Amino acid sequence: MPRADAFSGEVVLLVALLALGAALRFATLGTQSFDLDESVTVALIHRGFSDMLSAIPHTESTPPLYYVLAWLWVKLFGLSEVGLRSLSALFGTAMIPLAYVTAKRLSSSRGGLIAAALTAVSPWLIWYSQEARSYALFALLSLASFVFFVHALESPRPTNLVGWAATSALALASHYFAVFMVVPEALWLLTQCDVRRHAVIAVACVGAVGAALLPLALEQAHGIKGKAGFLQTPLSSRITNIPTRFLLGEAAPSGSKTLLAALALVFVLTGVGLLWRAGDVAQSKHLWRALSVGVVAVLIPILMALFGRDYLDARNLIGAWVPLVIILAAGYAAVRPVALVAAACLAALFLVLVIVSATDEALERTDYRAVARALGPSPGPGQRAIVVSPEFNWTPLTYYLPKYPQLSPGSVGIREIDLIGWASQTLPKEAADALRRRGFNIAEDRVAQKLRLVRLTATRVTSVSRSELVRSRLGTGSATVLIQTR
Repeated sequence: MPRADAFSGEVVLLVALLALGAALRFATLGTQSFDLDESVTVALIHRGFSDMLSAIPHTESTPPLYYVLAWLWVKLFGLSEVGLRSLSALFGTAMIPLAYVTAKRLSSSRGGLIAAALTAVSPWLIWYSQEARSYALFALLSLASFVFFVHALESPRPTNLVGWAATSALALASHYFAVFMVVPEALWLLTQCDVRRHAVIAVACVGAVGAALLPLALEQAHGIKGKAGFLQTPLSSRITNIPTRFLLGEAAPSGSKTLLAALALVFVLTGVGLLWRAGDVAQSKHLWRALSVGVVAVLIPILMALFGRDYLDARNLIGAWVPLVIILAAGYAAVRPVALVAAACLAALFLVLVIVSATDEALERTDYRAVARALGPSPGPGQRAIVVSPEFNWTPLTYYLPKYPQLSPGSVGIREIDLIGWASQTLPKEAADALRRRGFNIAEDRVAQKLRLVRLTATRVTSVSRSELVRSRLGTGSATVLIQTR
């Protein structure tokens, strides 16, 4: 009877963690506008199915599985922020019970609950569970592959190998970085003498899927240098930022980031140290094999980047997050009570960061929706020119604004000029003086989160050339100039 009561309590705790994780992911899906990366997803799934598949090689650097699922998903739930992002939120929520099952298999029920708790409140996982991109799906399928890998290590039945092959193939179809987990898992499975023949078949099937994706990967890699914004950040910074992203997520408060990262690292090292000291747990060969998968999935991309094959961005390593945390949870579960205190502190820190990120505007995504609302309709007769800089900011704005035509070379008669750029950029004095001489004066200058809107109006319709409008842009980068007719 006590055993049944313990199981019942375990189930209640797991359901509570699942509910908490779902609430943290679903409750605020619509509070932020689509960001730049998400706008690419929106533009893709606006297309017909075959057109979308044809466009992926030229617009994306990931395989097509997420976009196929998202295209089908919005047919049922719509293309709003909530409708599209809810797919990622569902993937992120599904990771919680999988983390529990795997950690329980590798260590204990207590370890399973700790892993589920950390997965439920992870700022990093929650961030990507609220983004209309492939990362939540990639993390879920990488974890599912890891689940079957763990089961196959302990019970190398054909059904476990079939499950591993299927989930590994799907993981590869969601993100190319899945290969850094799938390959070490495959190598470990091939060392299992009692199941080597079946493992060879499973690995061959996954390899066939990888080979089928290779031409697409090569085509996308050819153009990634021009599309990947993360490559503008020095490699050294991207490497040193990996622990911060793993622990604090994408939106940690900048002023306290170092302190929070150090605090989180103390809690993590406590778990690692306890895992090392815990005799019977530390002797589990399956636990250490599982640990090697997570470590290799992080280290190999770093080494590749150092030797010139640089595709390194912390978010591309998200597939290794839960496997590593599962090992950490085994350490927390091995020794009491200090380990449980450290685990509780780490979970509390995660939860605080999630709440702060959800309530602090400075930590949110760029608010294109607010800028579109601030623009409003063009007042009076004539035309309005909108100058967006850098020009890539126009892509997410297109979701919230009508489809304005681009202004061709030459002049156009307008009464209003709206300049949109980063919040830190201002209208240069020379440009303001030049526009003032043409009869345009600043009527509004507002900041909407990370963007600035400067509105200039004239008392009559005035002919202005495209080159003049480009010179008036906020900042010094490229600009898109569009017109709106009333």
